[in-house]
Amino acid sequence: MRKILLASFIALGLVQISYAQNERCGTDIMYNRAKARNPFLEQARLDYEALIQEGLLELTQNRDGHTDAVLVIPVVFHIIHNQGNENISDEQIFDQMVVLNRDFAKMNADTIQVVDHFNTIIANCKLEFRLATKDFLGNCTNGIERISSIETYIGDNGSKLSQWPRERYVNVWTVANMENGVAGYSQLPSSVIDPQGARADGIIIRHNYVGRIGTGAGGDSRSLTHEFGHYLNLAHTWGGTNDPEVACDDDGVADTPVTAGHDNCTTLYDFECTRSGMNSTTQLPNIEPKYNFAGVSTSSGAMDPTTVPLGILPQDSVNRILFGAFSANGVSANSALAGKFAFTDWTTGAPDGATTMVELSGEINTADYYQFTVTPTSGTLMTLTNLAFDVSRNGTGVRNFAVRSSMNGYATNVGVSSVASNPQLSALPAGISSNYYFINADTTANLLGSKFNLGTTYTNLAVPVTFRVYGWNAEDGNGTFEIDNVALTGIFGLNENIQNYMEYSFCSFMFTNGQKDRMRTALSLGISGRNNLHTEQNRFLTGTDDNPLVCAPSADFYPSNRFVCIGDQTNMRDNSTNGTVTSWLWNFEDGNPATSTAQNPSVSFSSYGRKSITLTVSNAQGTDTKTIEQAVIVAPSGTEFPGGLLQEGFDSANEFYNQWHGGNFDNNMSSFQQVNNAGFSNNTSAKLNAFDMDVTNIDEGGHDIDDLVSPVMDLTNIGSDASVNFKWAFATQSVNLADITDRMDVYISNNCGKTWSSQARFTSTGLALVTAQSVSTSFVPHLQSEWSEGSFTIPTSYRASGFRIKFVFTASELPNNLYLDNINVAGTVSVENLNADFYGAALYPNPTEGSTTLSYENVSATNMEITLTDLSGRTVNRWKPNNRSGGLQTMQIETEDLAKGLYLINIKSAQNSATLKLVVR
Repeated sequence: MRKILLASFIALGLVQISYAQNERCGTDIMYNRAKARNPFLEQARLDYEALIQEGLLELTQNRDGHTDAVLVIPVVFHIIHNQGNENISDEQIFDQMVVLNRDFAKMNADTIQVVDHFNTIIANCKLEFRLATKDFLGNCTNGIERISSIETYIGDNGSKLSQWPRERYVNVWTVANMENGVAGYSQLPSSVIDPQGARADGIIIRHNYVGRIGTGAGGDSRSLTHEFGHYLNLAHTWGGTNDPEVACDDDGVADTPVTAGHDNCTTLYDFECTRSGMNSTTQLPNIEPKYNFAGVSTSSGAMDPTTVPLGILPQDSVNRILFGAFSANGVSANSALAGKFAFTDWTTGAPDGATTMVELSGEINTADYYQFTVTPTSGTLMTLTNLAFDVSRNGTGVRNFAVRSSMNGYATNVGVSSVASNPQLSALPAGISSNYYFINADTTANLLGSKFNLGTTYTNLAVPVTFRVYGWNAEDGNGTFEIDNVALTGIFGLNENIQNYMEYSFCSFMFTNGQKDRMRTALSLGISGRNNLHTEQNRFLTGTDDNPLVCAPSADFYPSNRFVCIGDQTNMRDNSTNGTVTSWLWNFEDGNPATSTAQNPSVSFSSYGRKSITLTVSNAQGTDTKTIEQAVIVAPSGTEFPGGLLQEGFDSANEFYNQWHGGNFDNNMSSFQQVNNAGFSNNTSAKLNAFDMDVTNIDEGGHDIDDLVSPVMDLTNIGSDASVNFKWAFATQSVNLADITDRMDVYISNNCGKTWSSQARFTSTGLALVTAQSVSTSFVPHLQSEWSEGSFTIPTSYRASGFRIKFVFTASELPNNLYLDNINVAGTVSVENLNADFYGAALYPNPTEGSTTLSYENVSATNMEITLTDLSGRTVNRWKPNNRSGGLQTMQIETEDLAKGLYLINIKSAQNSATLKLVVR
């Protein structure tokens, strides 16, 4: 009995909400709400974190085969449903358990898609989740229970019905919709240490995020993997917020880098956050190494002995980019000059005095080059933009040079740029030749700023890159190729673990080793009972040891349609629990068929009334039977009550309970009932005792939904002025306008209530629904001013046989009682049967205190017989008007001498008859 955001109820009484879903997790939302209620939870979180750190240290120091043993965790699923597709199958739950255990054991094949660096730290968490086979009383169970409740449409802490002891089971609730439109949420162990939090401990998730079959689908099934991570003390990878791509933050796990979070997988390599405390707008550190070859001498060999350069370091003083030493390959053993790389023995092909490329005959020799490597450390990405260096030659040195890299196996040259300040250095880009430089002066040259553009190929790299600088077309073997001040530019940052299960990316494939240790440490601490779950004794008590119970089934079912017309088909839904059913036997009162052995048969009924249905289910372990009285309400042909058109003042308790049908979806204290202490015209009406709605202390409070369905009517001969009119009275207990969200909707049906209009014909909500302001005691209307009136026309498509009306009340947190009275269906009768000799009988006023007027249309001046009887059938008065002419006839009936109560006016002619109810006050 709780708050709900439904706009309408159809079919079985309710329609699921279509949220503008953001598909996210509500864990942080619920933690902030709990913290607002209990500020001490924040200190509890800090204290718990200190224990976690101690436990992690102990785990690291004492890791052995025992501490890394597989831990078995008992699980129970509570399927909260209202007989819709949210009542997912056992098989869908079983499939979810497969997904859960696959992910936590690193058995998912898609780990192959994890990017470099993180693919080496994917954890097998050594956790196994098993459905319980014993409930907390020791009874046999399959770990799945089904609870019919409108809480399925709410999806918050108050929807966590029938919690099993949390120190023995992980409770998982599945629902139709979730508060705030999220996919689900759990709580960290430290956020549920107080008594109120303990009642909410567990995981709640939308049904279509469970499993890969039924209503579930593929990647969505990993939402429960994510929520179990929270349950075992993992935060989102970006820390304690529900919104990714905010200021960068940390999750307290050593091998998951600081991140801003992601809600897509567009770029699997990302370094938006580069260090702790940095937000997404801060400039990333630059890569600006310069090789100056200060240690090179004419005898230092082919490897540069100079200390390798460093880029700008992040604040944590850890080298994220490592630079390898320069080396010379395929050329002379030593540099010809000190202080720069100036090796000889390059490929020849340039004649002395040449100034144009056409004069050169040599080609690049891929065996002769200078080389260096740049490497991002684990968890780091780099984007490289340019490579530049100064170049020179002696009088017979190389005339051409180019750069290639390991990014494409040294197959092609990287791009070059024209250097306007050095006219002796010509860039030959792609399309002219093949991306290399030509020194066009046949003299000793010292040229600055040769530049190579690396382009998008070098973006977000997590792998080492080796660059090779090639020279060729020297004049002779003594010619040098001299380079100095080699500068590599770009940016770098921490690689964010987008593919982590605790992300929002929906390309989640992994937990890290650090997350594994954090979860297992949480299972070693007594906070919120986590340490008891995997004990050998608890595995025995929950039937999750190696000797699980196999159960007999427990019979349960419901019809797809509770209201039908005679002859209409309705489908049965087997809702049995505990054991897997192998045989079914149905018995239908007045049904066609009378019996069935199908799991979900269809049935129709040959007579009207409230039909009982019995289901017997069996398997090898046993048999169970369940009977539901009044399981299906079959409407009679025509009109269900005397008088043709409804004129209801709820004067008879017997008629109310026989002809009206109240829906109490949670089978609780609030329901519609006939009362004799309040009414608009007299002291009778229909009352919903909303003042008595339950209030729980799991979260905000108690709410409910109830409906009231009218008897069936035949409106086939009612004209276009057909309408419904009614009175209502309602009070609230709230004194805050924002909390008055109560709602009343009125729907209609043209098929006996099998389906209902998709939109309400009348709606009143909020303050407009309140007729008597705020009342702190159980509300009873004593004044006519405390009543309001509602009305609506009946569309043509609903002026048919099988017409019903349904009043639906959706409560806020603090409702008071709702009353309905004087529900009248009115309209001109259009007679299609030309032989009918009268129609359109009506009484007004009705109820009456002194007299009332009977009117009817006499078609053929026929003689009539009219009687007034009480409910016992005793004739109180009789009239035989002799109508000399046709048309509208009226007759006044005096009632002042009659006792207060309900009477019947019976009208009879030679060809037809009608009965009207008359209320005397």
